This record gives sequence, structure tokens and C-alpha cells, in this order.
Amino acid sequence: MINVCVLQLPTLSMSENRIDYYMKVAKDNGARIVLLGEYELNSFFSELKKMPRSIACEQSEHKQELMARLAAKYDLHIVAPIIRAASGAILRQAGIFGGAAQKSVSGGGENSLSLKSEPGCKGELNSKSDLNSNDGSNSKGALNSKNEQSSKGGLNSCGAHALNFKAANSADGLNLSASIPSNSNASNLKAESQKDASEEEIFCASENEPIWVKSCAKFSPSEVKFYDQNILMDYPHWNEEGFFANRKSRKIGKISPMIFSEGGVKFGVCFGYEAHFDVFWRYFMQKNVGCVLVPCASTFESGGRWRELLKMRAFTNSLYVIRANRIGEAKFGESEFKFYGESFVVTPSGEIANELKNEEGVLMCEVDADEIAAARGLWKFRKNLVGRGLL
Repeated sequence: MINVCVLQLPTLSMSENRIDYYMKVAKDNGARIVLLGEYELNSFFSELKKMPRSIACEQSEHKQELMARLAAKYDLHIVAPIIRAASGAILRQAGIFGGAAQKSVSGGGENSLSLKSEPGCKGELNSKSDLNSNDGSNSKGALNSKNEQSSKGGLNSCGAHALNFKAANSADGLNLSASIPSNSNASNLKAESQKDASEEEIFCASENEPIWVKSCAKFSPSEVKFYDQNILMDYPHWNEEGFFANRKSRKIGKISPMIFSEGGVKFGVCFGYEAHFDVFWRYFMQKNVGCVLVPCASTFESGGRWRELLKMRAFTNSLYVIRANRIGEAKFGESEFKFYGESFVVTPSGEIANELKNEEGVLMCEVDADEIAAARGLWKFRKNLVGRGLL
């Protein structure tokens, strides 16, 4: 049995107090994994287009450093989409931890790098506030739970309850895995800066050249791993494929979503857009994944479609699906649209156990290995495919 906490937030400011508060809420409610939606740590890609690269660089580095420190501080595994520098314009991907480094490359979506400062952004990034100073005064635990239990109460039969904490509104391909040296003090992590003329020349060479990679990070108490999104949206109004440099490191005919184990359950991670493609769910079934984490940035009143899609995926694959959708607003051309939240958890039987509405909040849910096994024993979808050599 493992507890997963979903944080439904807008894009966070550079202040640390708000996210520190939510991580404490997650820890106090027994969470081992925390899931954030897309563009909660970084500005939306349409806003990044207009943002000075130095500011975008600072935002990305600060959020990576912050998440690493919070994972260590609260002993959590934080799964969060993050925007990083492409390999042709390295800013300082491993410098968030400091220390010496060695590189080792593995196939597919994950390469590894155990810690070293990379050249790029000028200046030195320091923590901007004390993480021990929480702003919980603006976040009063208003309960938003279908079974109307308190934040410390038991879970319902579906293994989930929701807490809706009100807070002041404040919106404001190199794949690598970095290991924090055992003698480092996680609470005092600081980014180091080095200058390298050739790297800065690459970084500044062309304003039209894609330099950012859209990734999902897993920040753990002692390491961080990154998975670069395999399939990005390429629609005229929402063209992440054209903006990000993911395609430069993509391997044709191969996907490799992030998979990790915790509490006796295998977890898989795919971005919201990737959840539409059968190949990801086949991959998760092949790897015997029991819970898929789906960070999203959904708008255009698509909530009904998302419910039906992920209920079907959970049922036919006999696994949990946990969706984290952000809130807030973004501009598409001259129009402004709202991200509507509605994060939810689906059980292996295809039922939505609980969900948030369209406000900032926290969703707690239990992932039960016994329930996964029971669903697979009852429906035998995977067993039938394996028995016929189709998986």
C-alpha cells in the first residue's frame, strides 16, 4: 500500500514557501510520491517564447534545485514536468547539486549523469528564502472529500480522499540522472556557475533555434532522473513539437517512458498527450506496471473526454491511473483559456475513486497492490495476451 499526493496548482512563482507548505501537507498525510501537473514549475510554453532566455534559465534551475531539496527534506519522491536545456545549449543541468560527475548513457529516454557543473547561465543561483518558513497561514484545510473525512481520517473503499487547501493565488535532448553525493548537505544545495565561451556562443547563436527540452523529473531524496517526452503536440494553435528540441534526441521506432518501483508497485509516467497512444499502454503492460502517473495541462473543456479515456485505460490494463491537471490561464494567440484542474484517480476496475474540482488543492490516494492483483486475476487481460505470445 502506498500513498500518492497530487498537487493541483497554477504555475508557481519563484517563492519557496507555498510549495514547501504543500510538500509538508503531503508528508503529514503519509504520501511517498507527489505528482505535479504540466507547467506548474515552469511558465507555459507560449509564455516561454516571449521570456528572456536568462529569466527562463533562472526559473528552470531554481525549480530543479528547489525540488531536489524538498525531496530530501521531506523524504519524498516528487514526479514533476520540468523544462530543461537541450544538449546543444547546456545551461547547467547538473550544477544544481554541485560535486564531481561522471556520465553514463543508457538507451531510450533516460541517460545518466552523476553530478557536475555544466557551463551556461551567468551568475549564481541561491535559495531565495528559508524553506522552514511556511506560508500556511493562507492555506486553511477546507476539506473537499467525497467521503467527508478529515485530512487525517481513513480512506474510502476506493482508497482516495481529497483535501482542498485554499491558498493565495500567485501565478506568476540531454536526458540525465544525477546522484547527490552522500556527504552533501541537501538543505544547503547551491548551484555553481562556470563560464565557457563556446557553450555561451551556442546558447546565444540563434533566437529561433529550439534550446529547451520538455521533460518529467523524478526528484528523490538522493538522486534525480529525467524522462524526455516522446510525443509532443504539433497542432497549429499548440505546437510544442516545433518549440521544444526533444526531436533532436528522439530514437525512431522506440519509446521509453519512466518506470520506477515504490512500495511493491511499479509506477509508469507518461505526459497527458502521450496517454492517447496505444503504444504507451502496451509498453506499461509489458513492464507489468501497476499505476500510471499522467501529468497534464488540459483546457478547452476536455474534462469529459479525459474521464472516459483514462477510465478505459485503467480498466483494460488493470491498473491505477492518476491524473494531475494544472489550473490557471494561458494565452493561445489572442485568446486566453483556463486550465480547469479536475485531477482524479481511477482504480483498476475503471472507476473514478475521487477527484478535485477546478480550484487549487491536494488529492490523496492509496495505491493497493492487492487490488491490482485482484483485477488482473478477475479479468485476465494481460494473461491472455501473454499466453498467446502477443505481449
